[in-house]
Amino acid sequence: MNGLLSLRIAGDPLHLTTARSFAGSIARVLGLDEGNRQDIRLAVSELVTVLIRSGPAEVRVVAEVDTDTPLLHLHTDGTLPPIPSETVELLTALGVAVWSIDQPWVVRLGGAAGA
Repeated sequence: MNGLLSLRIAGDPLHLTTARSFAGSIARVLGLDEGNRQDIRLAVSELVTVLIRSGPAEVRVVAEVDTDTPLLHLHTDGTLPPIPSETVELLTALGVAVWSIDQPWVVRLGGAAGA
């Protein structure tokens, strides 16, 4: 699989399952084991929840898979809020690498512990 894959969802909690499924599918295609796929799904779910709570009309999740380090980029149609400390703690416990300077938030696929 090469290139960019993109998911656009309304900023509504009803679409969290879609975001989780998208992230898990990308992780599966990249060959991550089940534990790491679960970690990536949970990380994306938590981050998209933070974005939805900040009130955007749309959230975009873009998978960049044709690099040595596959990434997920999380964008909104507004300003990204700070990542809450509880979410940072959870992501750290999962071993999922997330960083951001302004937009987008970036999740390193394969960054989970044991990857």
